[in-house]
Amino acid sequence: MEGVTSAVPVKVHLNNCRASLDMVAFQGVPPEMVNTGDKLRIPPTALREFQSHQEAALVGRRFAERRRLEAGDKFAMGGITVSVAGTFTSDDPREENLIYTHLQFLQRAKTVNSLGTVTQIEVEVADPDRAEEIARSIDAAFEGDQALTTTRRDQAFVVQALGDLVQIIRFSRWMGYVCLAIMLVLISNTAMLAVLDRLREHAVLQTLGYSDRVIFGLMLGESMVVGAVGGIVGLALAAGVLGLGHWNLGAEGVTVNFLATPSVLGTGFGIALAGGLVAGVFPSIRASRIDLVDALRSL
Repeated sequence: MEGVTSAVPVKVHLNNCRASLDMVAFQGVPPEMVNTGDKLRIPPTALREFQSHQEAALVGRRFAERRRLEAGDKFAMGGITVSVAGTFTSDDPREENLIYTHLQFLQRAKTVNSLGTVTQIEVEVADPDRAEEIARSIDAAFEGDQALTTTRRDQAFVVQALGDLVQIIRFSRWMGYVCLAIMLVLISNTAMLAVLDRLREHAVLQTLGYSDRVIFGLMLGESMVVGAVGGIVGLALAAGVLGLGHWNLGAEGVTVNFLATPSVLGTGFGIALAGGLVAGVFPSIRASRIDLVDALRSL
């Protein structure tokens, strides 16, 4: 078809078609077309091993690390057993959770048994501005076929496939808000206890001539330090868990990776610092307004 540079037939087989924290996605492709578009970085020896053996598979880096797979290992899931020819990496994190097999090998598997049919065809176009036009032409070409097609951009396909995950993500966002509220309460309570426990220190500071504004700043600074230290510890633990667990959330063969990127860590630290600031305002005001006579009575 005019404007199409490549069309890769893909058979998708999943261990779970609904939302799952451990999605295993087999993708069967013609072995000579496994890296069309150079979207994968495959070691030459692994590629040769994959193309020379029908039961061989190429495994994404993140999936291999999650299952502790190496070249030469056997992997079985849902009645399909493959031999790992090697692992590959990609700039797209979704790709690194996939397992590529030979198309006919996957089609002939007992649990699949669909020789001659595929799940999708990945089409690459020469001019991205003509993508919608070419998509309509493809659907028109198959309009009278036994299997109709719905052709859309990759981004639109991902959005539709992740429909189940949207609600989960929204729920987790509200859970995050709840955790943030709990953090504010805990920091505020810690700061308030510090105020009540340091009446003697405040009395001494006022006796030495420290103003209410200075005492307010000292208490607020302490609250921000508590928030910052807690944020650093929490972010370090979260990054460690995500790094070791390689968690992802998948549905319909599309996965969302949980990555502790620098921007996410920076945002988290900023929230922790702001939380310490907000939570420390009231206790700091309380500390700065303590009557000197009452404070001296506690000595």
